[in-house]
Amino acid sequence: MIALAKVKRIPGDNGKDGIDGATGADGTNGLDGLRGADGAHGTKGIDGSKGEMGAVGPQGDKGEAGMVWRGTYRSDIEYWIGDVVGVSGSAYVCVAATNQAPPVGFGWELLVSRGGQGVRGIKGEDGKNGSTAAGTLTGATLAANVVNSSLTSVGVLDNLTVTNTISGGIDGNAATATSAATATTALFAGTVTVAAQPTITSVGTLTAVNTSGVITGTNTTASSSSTTGALIIAGGAGIAKDSFINSQRIGVGLLADTTNLAVGANALAATITGGVNNTAIGSGCGSGITSGSQNTFLGYAVGTLVTTGTGNCSIGYASLNQNVSGGFNTAMGYGALQNTTVGNNTAMGLSALGNLTTGSLNVGIGREAGNFHANGSTALTTAGSSVYIGYNAKGLNNSDSNSIVVGALAVGIGANTTVIGTSSTTANRVFGVKSTGQVAPTIASAATIAPTTSIVFVSGVTSVVTITAPTGISTTGGQITIIPTGIFTTTTAGNIALASTTVVSKALIMTYDATTTKWYPSY
Repeated sequence: MIALAKVKRIPGDNGKDGIDGATGADGTNGLDGLRGADGAHGTKGIDGSKGEMGAVGPQGDKGEAGMVWRGTYRSDIEYWIGDVVGVSGSAYVCVAATNQAPPVGFGWELLVSRGGQGVRGIKGEDGKNGSTAAGTLTGATLAANVVNSSLTSVGVLDNLTVTNTISGGIDGNAATATSAATATTALFAGTVTVAAQPTITSVGTLTAVNTSGVITGTNTTASSSSTTGALIIAGGAGIAKDSFINSQRIGVGLLADTTNLAVGANALAATITGGVNNTAIGSGCGSGITSGSQNTFLGYAVGTLVTTGTGNCSIGYASLNQNVSGGFNTAMGYGALQNTTVGNNTAMGLSALGNLTTGSLNVGIGREAGNFHANGSTALTTAGSSVYIGYNAKGLNNSDSNSIVVGALAVGIGANTTVIGTSSTTANRVFGVKSTGQVAPTIASAATIAPTTSIVFVSGVTSVVTITAPTGISTTGGQITIIPTGIFTTTTAGNIALASTTVVSKALIMTYDATTTKWYPSY
């Protein structure tokens, strides 16, 4: 056998690289990386331009008339409100047309009181001796033949009988003075049971005074308590007629019925009787009431023109002061219901329902609530059965009926509508299930449909091109729900932004935008 030699293998050089294969498919996306740090704040933008000046506010109420000086009072002149006259050093202002004399006459109020008596002057020089016919005064005894004399000083007179006026001061027992125009002092009178003097300016104790005349006094001391003043009475005072204290009436007024109460100058000042159960507190309150009853007025010039109105309650300067026969109004606040002439309105707040004239069954709560139309300047005068709550809450116009407006500066949208809040309101919260309060009606599909409720069934197969926006939605936007009972389409030829085909019994929510005046369907 032939032996084969083992051949040793020697490695060769590496071969050349092969051609690159085709690119593989993309791998799946990796996880998102962490959020990078926030960038630095940008620089502040340029301030916007200054807004336009607001509209000029409404003109304020007309001020009261000024006073007119008419000189010293004269009985032959008729005086009017605002006239000022002088009487005995004091000044009086006329608060109601009158021809009576102050201070006790009707229609006057004290304006300026006469000042107190000045300090006594220095004694003058002694005069020359008088006629010897006057007799002589020896010691403390008056000569019997003195028939006309002036005594400036004397000692003690045990008895004095006079037939003419005594001027000056007399100390002693004044009980037996039979004629004296002025007894200026009775320091030692003790108890005077019978006083014959026409005028007593100072006396000790009077146990009984019966008179059919007028008792007057000139002492002007003001009272600051129950123990100070020109007249001090320890017990009660029974007075059968109206009284005037510092020109203010207290009593039942000229209506002359004891169920009435009048406190203040010219309160219940009408002269025709008939009104009962009225309460008027304040100057001029209820001054015109004739047969009106069950009215309550409190404040200056409140209910001044009411004559036959019944059941009114008004509190606050000039409130309800144009009403004549309207009844059952409630006004509280300066100028509330100040122009109404009818009844059954309620206003609370400065000038609330202040422009209302013939509208009734309204409620206004808040300063200037229910005063103006939506434009902010036209007076709201004839609205009816409406509610305005909040500062300057406005109605739409004088056609308001069953209009409810709630919120400061809120603006109504017309009869049979409710507005809560303003365009500045950013959110609202209402608890409980929202109820529409209406049964959803059914209308037939047509080129134009006009739903009036928030939910409506639509039957038929006719394409709908235009949907008339209900009141309220047409000006501010909103939504309605359409429940199809037939298959119909909507087109974009009218005011619907998207064409669609309805599905029976599947609610179609339509959202209206007042800016674009388009409806935007949910499908």
